Amino acid sequence: MSGLNAADILAGLTPHEAECGSRTVECQICGRRLRIKDLPIHQRLHDDERKARPEPRNCRNINCTRTRGDNPLGLCTICFGPLYSPLHDPGYRRLQSRLERKLLTQLMSGCGQAHCGNAPYCATALGRSVGMSDAMKAIREQVNGMLLDDVQFHVCVDEVVQRKAFLAGMIAAEGVYGMEWARKAIEDTKGDLSRARAWLEQNARRMDE
Repeated sequence: MSGLNAADILAGLTPHEAECGSRTVECQICGRRLRIKDLPIHQRLHDDERKARPEPRNCRNINCTRTRGDNPLGLCTICFGPLYSPLHDPGYRRLQSRLERKLLTQLMSGCGQAHCGNAPYCATALGRSVGMSDAMKAIREQVNGMLLDDVQFHVCVDEVVQRKAFLAGMIAAEGVYGMEWARKAIEDTKGDLSRARAWLEQNARRMDE
């Protein structure tokens, strides 16, 4: 067993494998240089870390892919911006009123963006205005459940963000990764679908794990 140490023997390596395995390569995930024979164990550690990662906390606007900010609605800073007010609002009554007004305006007047795909929550995307009574019914869940984490908002976004959300939906529809992981991958790779898939392989927990 010349050239073999205890670890090599336990790993079942031949002298040739032990010698060649002593060459170093760079880990594609963390960049560390490792001996080839140590790479499988090192990669398993990365895989365990990947599986243990918690689901990303993305903006609660389903049309957005950005990370949520520190605000009562769990929206990103961009989506929450039009709803922000410096006035004291301990019960969030004023915030609820501003949210209701914004969602009603979307349905009754539209956002005016030709690309908008926020149907059925925007008159522009629908191609018609919605009356007050029907609009109130359509937004009721979002307004009444605005502080509930499992309620998602449907707020219009710009064309770049809308495209990212569409790509995230494509990935999630494949059934390998959940929507929140797909949205995070697309956002972190700036909407590059190929890079997003590679990001998911290295960072995201699959639905079957």
